[in-house]
Amino acid sequence: SCEQEQEVALEVAKNYRAILLEQRGTGRSIPTPFDSTTINLKAALDDLNLLLDHLKLKDAIFYGHSWGGMLPMSFATRYPNRAKAIILTGTGPWTVFDSINPPSGLTQSINVISHLDKHQRQRYDSLNMKEKAGTMTAEELTERRKIILLGRIPNRDIIDSIYPRYAVGIMNKTMAGLMWQDLGRIYFDLTSKFSSYHHPFFAIFGLQDPAAFITYELKILVPRVELQWIQNSGHFPMFDQP
Repeated sequence: SCEQEQEVALEVAKNYRAILLEQRGTGRSIPTPFDSTTINLKAALDDLNLLLDHLKLKDAIFYGHSWGGMLPMSFATRYPNRAKAIILTGTGPWTVFDSINPPSGLTQSINVISHLDKHQRQRYDSLNMKEKAGTMTAEELTERRKIILLGRIPNRDIIDSIYPRYAVGIMNKTMAGLMWQDLGRIYFDLTSKFSSYHHPFFAIFGLQDPAAFITYELKILVPRVELQWIQNSGHFPMFDQP
């Protein structure tokens, strides 16, 4: 849900016009039918063009976090004149295949789990089994999300203050599954496409983010990326170090 980024939007809005996009398949923007014909990368990119047209904007600065970083990278390489800058924070990868080996999703998961103690790992495995069996309660879902968050933030003492801000961005797993299925189908890979984008390109990452290696690899691939590291920050720098 875009609500997870509402604090960022409000801060940006002090000096800029901030447009908070509710992507199709999230929040209240559920398409009919809700399947691979409506949830795919092409549709998501078309939505960005349609939104700019609707608001009579020639171009915009695109900010994205996590999967939301993959989307503006895709948009900027396909429609370079409509993205006058892109700002990525805690971004997902620019490819789901070969240039990061092993696959970035697996590496991130291992990194998250490695930050947990033995008891937390065991409980996480137990809750995953309950989820697969369809027996997980709402309280157990919250517990599982808190365990995952523990693996993504460096300062565990503030988890109780961060969790409500993190949890407002509930993930629609149907949307996520359909989108990742489409990325596999189209063999998502921007490796050779960044040369088409010549506007400002920024990447912000927490040094303690389990996915920080993605930004390091991106800087090697695209040396002109202006890279900013944030100390004592994990996957959610807008919460760790606002």
